[in-house]
Amino acid sequence: MERNIRPLNKKQIRSQATLETLRTVVDKLVEELGFEKMHIRDICREAGITPGTFYHYFPSKDDILFDRYLRVNIFLNKLYDEKLKKMHAIDALKLFFKEFIKWEKKRVIGVLISFQRARILHYSEWAEKEKPATNEIITALFTAGLEKGTIKPGLSPRQLSGFFVCLFEGMIINQCYSRGQSLKHPDFLEPANQWLESLRVRKTTTLRTPRTGVQ
Repeated sequence: MERNIRPLNKKQIRSQATLETLRTVVDKLVEELGFEKMHIRDICREAGITPGTFYHYFPSKDDILFDRYLRVNIFLNKLYDEKLKKMHAIDALKLFFKEFIKWEKKRVIGVLISFQRARILHYSEWAEKEKPATNEIITALFTAGLEKGTIKPGLSPRQLSGFFVCLFEGMIINQCYSRGQSLKHPDFLEPANQWLESLRVRKTTTLRTPRTGVQ
């Protein structure tokens, strides 16, 4: 999760700018053509680069989707390091869900659908290169909550995180099925938030009975 990040030099800044241009062009072309019909020559023409430059960043068109996997990891790890790990576990999990939905709403639905297909096919390969931040962060938050006594005991971090990840994955699949419509409902998160709240340990105050004098 937490990583040492060094400042970029001028060459790295230019390289990053080219990469961002490629990502923007891909989103535009997927909206216009669809991922399957989009060719590398289309990307190069739109971005004003040579095929050699494209292959410097992506060995193949499908590697654009692995790049998205890495970008999600970067986004979520930063969220965890800067906010989530300092919060009450329940509040952190609710914010995790909320912020990820905001992220997903900005994604081009055609890219998301293609990404999900590739993720299913290449999950083991991708996870071997870099573990998915989603599972790591959710497990860490449930573990911290149970250890601090802020989450009700009874289920293990693995059981709790497994169920939460299922909710999480189902949300993404529904977003694909609905062509980007499912996350537009304002009350979408309410069932998940209510379930998380049911796990919160509530502080109770003990009322003292006034002592009376001996008769």
